Amino acid sequence: MNRNGFEWMVRTTPLKRDNVSFDLTLSGSTNTYNIASLGANKVVSVSNNIQHVVGYAPGAWWDRRVVSAHYDATTKRATNLLCDNGQGGTVACATAPRVFLGNSVPQTEGTIAAGLTLFKNLRINAFVEWRGGYKKLDGNYRVRCGAFVLCRELYFPDEVQDKALLGAVQAGTAYTHHLISDASFMRFRELSATYTLPSRLASRIGASRSSITFAGRYLGLRTNFPGIEPEASFNGGARGGALG
Repeated sequence: MNRNGFEWMVRTTPLKRDNVSFDLTLSGSTNTYNIASLGANKVVSVSNNIQHVVGYAPGAWWDRRVVSAHYDATTKRATNLLCDNGQGGTVACATAPRVFLGNSVPQTEGTIAAGLTLFKNLRINAFVEWRGGYKKLDGNYRVRCGAFVLCRELYFPDEVQDKALLGAVQAGTAYTHHLISDASFMRFRELSATYTLPSRLASRIGASRSSITFAGRYLGLRTNFPGIEPEASFNGGARGGALG
């Protein structure tokens, strides 16, 4: 393996007074890696759409990719499917190679943690996290559309402008390239408020200190991932794209 990256963290207290203070922590990392050698092999298949390939990240997404198709308006079927040949051209999908579709592990990550203290006894914390540079398979859509035939494309094929996509959908579970999408996201993970009770109240129950906390988690999400949840795994492991 060849692997390198960069981690950073910045902490600051831009405001500090007797009855109010504000602190901020920013952190992030980048991570690039590729397989330098697999011994006598160039490729090791983990599943039908995940491979270890020399020169690429381990556990990356690889599958046949439909790039063009004709459409029969009478039968409502996509026909003459052609796939990416891996060299800038096309080839019949039956003999097409699997091509690189993206990494399954994030290449960038980061967090923002902010804290506000008021009157020395009320603490408000907020935590935001982001991840990027990777793709995930939408297992929910795969089962709903490929296994149970419950997606709009199959009932109203005339609406689908991309006939190559229609061909992949109509093929059931034969292709997965259209299910693998950018899973980058930013999530508002938590907002909490902690109030430290007066010492006289704590002493009544035999404690030196006591506090009350109210917290909300998973309060906001910004992502282009088309599935239900960019952090979910379908059946875990390689099938969900969470190879690690």
